[in-house]
Amino acid sequence: MGEFMAELRQHYGIAARALEFAILTAARTGEVLGARWSEINLAERGWIIPAERMKAASVGIECHFRMSHTRITRTSR
Repeated sequence: MGEFMAELRQHYGIAARALEFAILTAARTGEVLGARWSEINLAERGWIIPAERMKAASVGIECHFRMSHTRITRTSR
């Protein structure tokens, strides 16, 4: 897995960052693609996924990330 992640980090673009974030947070693709900046707290290193975007849709989840926080930055379009 380490080699794959190192290779992934060599790729630029939002798709590579989304895949990396999905792997590091163990989140589903739809949850990552639907993530909003208002859900992410960089200071707390947390991400609260609302229940309505989760497959079970019954309860939300809070993901804490230690490694991935360095890769999350706002990008300008």
